[in-house]
Amino acid sequence: MRRHLVLAVFGVLLGVPAALAVTRYVSAISGVDTGDGTDPTQPLKTIQYAVDLSTNGDVICIASYELYTTGFPPVVVSNQCIYTGTGSNVVAITNAVSLSLRGGYIYDLNTHIWTEGLVPSQLDGEHARRCLCITAGDGTTNEVRLLAFRYGEAERGGNVYVSGGEVVFAGTPCEGGGARRYGGGFCLESARVTFTTGNVSQVSDPMMSGLVLIKENSAGYGGGGLYLYDCDGSLSGLGVWMNMSSNAGGGIYVHRSSALIVGGAVRANTADSGAGFFCYRASGLRIVGLQIYSNSAAYGGGGFYFYGPWDKDNAPVIANCYIRENSAGQQGGAMYAKRCTLGIVNDIIAGNTSSNGVAGIDVYASALQFYETTMADHSGGPAVFLRERRASIWPPCPPWPSRAWFTNTIFVNNDIALYVRDNGYPDIFQNRAELGYTIWWENGTNTTGGGIIVHNNDLYTNPLLTSATSERPYHLQTNSPAIDAGTDVPISIPGTDILLDIDGELRPHGAAMDIGADEYIASNSYSVVFVPAFGTRTAAPGDTVTNLHYLLNSGTESDSYQIVWSNSIDGFTADVAPTSISLDGQSYTTVTVTISVPTNAEHASTNVTALKAFSTADSNRMALAQDYTTVDTNTYEPTTRYVWPASPSPQEPYTNWDTAGHDIQTVLDICIPGDTVIVTDGVYAAGGAVVTGQSYTTRIVIPDSVTVCSVNGPDFTTLEGGGDWSTPGRCAYLGAAASLAGFTLTNGFTPSTGSNYYELVGGGAYLEPGAVISNCVVTGNGAYWHGGGLYLCSNALAVGCNIAGNVVTQGYGGGVYCESGAELRECTVEGNRAANVGGGVAWYEVGGLRNCLVRNNSAGGGAGLYAENGGKVVQCTIVTNSASASPGGGIYGSGVTGINSIVFFNQAAYPPWDIYDLSNSTYASCCSPDVPTGSGNTTNDPCFRDRDSGDLRLAYGSPCIDTADPLYSPPIDLDNNARPIDGDFDLSPGYDMGCYEYDPQTADSDADGMDDSWEHGYGLNPTNAADASAD
Repeated sequence: MRRHLVLAVFGVLLGVPAALAVTRYVSAISGVDTGDGTDPTQPLKTIQYAVDLSTNGDVICIASYELYTTGFPPVVVSNQCIYTGTGSNVVAITNAVSLSLRGGYIYDLNTHIWTEGLVPSQLDGEHARRCLCITAGDGTTNEVRLLAFRYGEAERGGNVYVSGGEVVFAGTPCEGGGARRYGGGFCLESARVTFTTGNVSQVSDPMMSGLVLIKENSAGYGGGGLYLYDCDGSLSGLGVWMNMSSNAGGGIYVHRSSALIVGGAVRANTADSGAGFFCYRASGLRIVGLQIYSNSAAYGGGGFYFYGPWDKDNAPVIANCYIRENSAGQQGGAMYAKRCTLGIVNDIIAGNTSSNGVAGIDVYASALQFYETTMADHSGGPAVFLRERRASIWPPCPPWPSRAWFTNTIFVNNDIALYVRDNGYPDIFQNRAELGYTIWWENGTNTTGGGIIVHNNDLYTNPLLTSATSERPYHLQTNSPAIDAGTDVPISIPGTDILLDIDGELRPHGAAMDIGADEYIASNSYSVVFVPAFGTRTAAPGDTVTNLHYLLNSGTESDSYQIVWSNSIDGFTADVAPTSISLDGQSYTTVTVTISVPTNAEHASTNVTALKAFSTADSNRMALAQDYTTVDTNTYEPTTRYVWPASPSPQEPYTNWDTAGHDIQTVLDICIPGDTVIVTDGVYAAGGAVVTGQSYTTRIVIPDSVTVCSVNGPDFTTLEGGGDWSTPGRCAYLGAAASLAGFTLTNGFTPSTGSNYYELVGGGAYLEPGAVISNCVVTGNGAYWHGGGLYLCSNALAVGCNIAGNVVTQGYGGGVYCESGAELRECTVEGNRAANVGGGVAWYEVGGLRNCLVRNNSAGGGAGLYAENGGKVVQCTIVTNSASASPGGGIYGSGVTGINSIVFFNQAAYPPWDIYDLSNSTYASCCSPDVPTGSGNTTNDPCFRDRDSGDLRLAYGSPCIDTADPLYSPPIDLDNNARPIDGDFDLSPGYDMGCYEYDPQTADSDADGMDDSWEHGYGLNPTNAADASAD
């Protein structure tokens, strides 16, 4: 039953090429590489020969064994087929074709019949070459079925390398491969991949029975067994065993990939860091139903090492896993979580050790959510340890604390259950753990460390777990106090299902959730539950609303149910479907409740639709649910409202100029999502609101999804903040998906102390996720921590803004600070200052600058841009910025991708003056003295028209003209001129580097009154004003 449930939730459908054009046959022993291989009696000898003959949709059948019958009485003789090769690969699919390679066939030489078998066909790289390379590219789908790979050697992907397209692997064991860099067994890049067990027969260890083995492979850099880069898809049934990496990811290395890895084992792998898994910025990664056992890291992360992402909306999740008996030399025997967000759901984490650090989970500057977790038997350090990234003098950095939330957790028999370190900073920068419904038992110390720990509904009692050596270890016994003692948790966390416990059994079973990873289910039992138990909706008279519930048979026996319902107010009706339900044990279905509101329903009245599901088998069993429908007679059509300080009759709803509001906040206070507020000319220095949790007035607080725009733009419409440091007050606070357009924001300041971090950032404006500020001038603002001008939360945008003369006194980003995914587009950022780093712009992870000018900013380091942990700089000009205490006056960062940009003439305390790369940055089609080697880069002077006077447009003959990569270039430049333009007179328009496109029809590079196009056409020098008389 458990297997059935796992397949129902996590199963995938294996796709195969639609058109089977030709079938070819290959046998390494008797085959001959002549003909086309389509006659099964005359197979080919090598797979590569068959691949070279094949076209889209072909199937290649590959013999695993040849057999024949001889003598009397007859004797069956069988010989294994081993496929070797020459050159770099045994087999390479490099053309844009979709093929199916199908191994495992038994070829009968007497009858010439090909029979599907269970033993994969063997490809052997002989420690000299890779076994399989697939670079067919996007739009292709290749299938690899029942092929085994061994002893391959390559730079990347010792046994198998894939780049692009879609590949399905079914029953493909892999052993003994070696990669000098990544992926000793498999290296998979920029592809959609699927792994299934197929019909493979590989049983060499009881714990690996039924799994596809990836074993004893090695890599120099990362991913001893498997390396995934920029991949998605589903990987199921893998046994990743005894692989090794000299650096990271002994078993599996996941790099910026969002795959689902489900149902397998990762065991006895070794690495310096992340022996089982090393996951680098793997947003959306889901690891479900795995056993992670006995992996050993020399430094940190015996089971897992997560480095990023800081992605609250798409955090990786580890669900329904056993993480046991892993070890680390220092930090995190079970797991090391570094600067990341992470979900841990329905997991048993036990028996992990560290010789000199944290035995269980080391949480470093990260945010983790634990649901239904059992933490047991950790020695040599804490089971969970929360610590901060400490503040540093250089590069200047405030502390980055850790946060953890625990719901329905068991801590048992750990040396130290939970250690939250006191970092000596105020509460807003303090490490913090919050726990609800926790069982503590026989820990040496339950909680310690001096950081903030908030817990409620604790039980200090023996949870009565089965032993670590039992068939079902760390499970609840019959009379455990954890049974029905937990609290409800969300139905789903992205990518997993909270309804399933560690065994894939439905929860809750009984009256409530059990505490810990296991939901106790008695044999021969009946249990029925509605999830969720409550639904709430708001509706207008005459409307219908729909609520969705799951009806769970979380017992072990089949049962049938009758659903009845009632409404608390006459006139309300409900349509429930289905009303008669039969469910096997450990299964569930959906119940839809559609409620109709009568046309005469009264405002603010609330109807309760009560559902009851009666068990047929056990009359004492009944599930209850209630749906609340509240009537609202107000209409909620998006409305345009107006603000004019001199309107004659200000009156709600402010829907015309005569009744317009006199201040902006008064109008915003009645807005609903979708509304637009139009503001006429003026200086708005009065009114405002206090943002929840903050202590000072913000001039305008815009609700979610509301737009505020001026009539005549920023030259005529101004928002004034508090005035100075002594009277703090922001200019604007934008809710999620809100918009502000056409204003000057000035004199906005945060205080230097506050009760939380968010009080101290974004002097000019603070933008919640998805908000947009456009066509605004942001000048003369200041913040204590980050974002003197603007603070952009994740995925917020600043478009077409001039951000000038702002300052931060302690933190990052004098002009702008960006959280993950936030961007500036078509903006000018100039003359801003940060006492620490990022005078113009700063981000910590994956921000963006596109088509922007960043100049004349100053800071200790990264005066133009300070960028850690990724992000893109595309089509930008970053010049004349000054860093007083470090290199990299233009850009100081790590993991930056620079494209089509100019970074020149910046100053720094010491070289490199323009770009200082901490690590892993790449630049292409860029112009800078410090640009690293890369495609299309130049170190030549960009030849601005007049840098001294601030004209940073390109002059005739600039090496940046027509040399940018068109793939990344926007259609307009910062002057709103169209791109591309033919600037080098070769009759072929090309994109230019930097934020300005050179147009010879309007440019006058030598300021002699003649445009460059005219001078060039008459054979004159457009950069020499001395020939004006000849003009």
